[in-house]
Amino acid sequence: MQVSRILKNVLERISPTKAEIDAEKRFAEESMNKLGNHVPDGAHVMLMGSVAKGTFLRGNMDVDIFILLPKTVRQDEFEGIAKRAAVGAFPDARLVIRYSQHPYVSIYAKFEEEERKLDIVPAYEIKTASERVTAVDRTTLHVKYIYKNLKRSAIPDVRLLKKFLRAAGAYGAEIRVEGFSGYLCELLIIKYGNFMRFLREAAKWKTPAHGGSGKSILIIDLAKHYPLELYPRLIEKFKDSRMIVIDPTDKNRNVAAIVSRESIRRISLAARAFIKAPTEKSFFRTEDEIITEKMNSLNKRSGKTYAIVFPAPRVPEDVLWGQLKRMAKDLVNYLEKNDFEASGIIADADEKEAKIYIGVKTETLDKIRLMPGPPVKKEFAKNLDEFKKAHPKARIVIKKRKAFAEVKRSLRNANDAILMFFKTRVLPSHFIEKRGMIKIKNGNMGKK
Repeated sequence: MQVSRILKNVLERISPTKAEIDAEKRFAEESMNKLGNHVPDGAHVMLMGSVAKGTFLRGNMDVDIFILLPKTVRQDEFEGIAKRAAVGAFPDARLVIRYSQHPYVSIYAKFEEEERKLDIVPAYEIKTASERVTAVDRTTLHVKYIYKNLKRSAIPDVRLLKKFLRAAGAYGAEIRVEGFSGYLCELLIIKYGNFMRFLREAAKWKTPAHGGSGKSILIIDLAKHYPLELYPRLIEKFKDSRMIVIDPTDKNRNVAAIVSRESIRRISLAARAFIKAPTEKSFFRTEDEIITEKMNSLNKRSGKTYAIVFPAPRVPEDVLWGQLKRMAKDLVNYLEKNDFEASGIIADADEKEAKIYIGVKTETLDKIRLMPGPPVKKEFAKNLDEFKKAHPKARIVIKKRKAFAEVKRSLRNANDAILMFFKTRVLPSHFIEKRGMIKIKNGNMGKK
């Protein structure tokens, strides 16, 4: 089937119908009118997110309404303002307090016989990024920029990109995914013009092994905040980033900062696969299919894969995932310090269990580890004597005119090293009490 026909078929499935768009407009307008009657003097409400920009997918129509406040309002008043507005406007709705940089309110209210979710977010009203106090203050600038710079004819391409990324397991800027935000998708379509041009570029991506250092890092600066000669400084400024997309509304922010090496790798592979053999299946995959594909990929790259399972702590999702990801990275560092080369890692969690799947190239290491020493040269004679004294029981061998000490390994088996990590290392606060409940299993259950 031709690519154009495939994309047309996909768009017919993912684009909201006119009836859905009209219903969304009614819900947004009614909600803003109700909330507007319950905000403090000097404040007003504004529609944000993909609904405001018109880039939402069918079935993904959560509405974001911001309460824009003057800077005379203290931040510690935000939660109370959002709660009072929510209760006043929707007295019968279910209300949940959530936390990002500051509190916001999610409500679940009946609208035209259907339960709808609405996020009510307090923020300061600003005109430029230099005025911002909190990260969410920039959101109004984002909406205005996209509305001005994204062609209406390119909205279908944004939808295709969002759906493609979701099917690849790389859509969403939350810690759980470490993928591409909706705003980043919109910027990429502005940059490349359409979905297929983006895909052809993504197929060429090469992922830096650690951080963003190296020639392969992608830099996009739509607003031309920086001349080309300053790009090396950008790489240093955002040295922990895998790709750099400068926020057109804020030159000091990398919109792609959260995007992980794994998300970039997955999108590049998915782009190559689609270009080679286009199929609608590339846009429609379940969460189970995504995790199975991730496991299969990890197993292929690994000599041995382990599944580390423990009860999930009852904490907010962003806290759970933040600590789980941090612990997973600490585990990789610990294994590599003990010479076990990690081939990849996957974190997963639900309400009951948290899991870390980790692959290693080699399950069992040699008994002897070669500790590198100084070169065997006259000018390094003193260093060589000190090296020998530091390893009195070790056999010193010379390889390529360099000294090595043969040291007996304390940890040879990867399973033992993982157990030692969880037994001796300092774990994130909400996982400390789970230390004694950890189970280590064979992680190759996804292999085919």
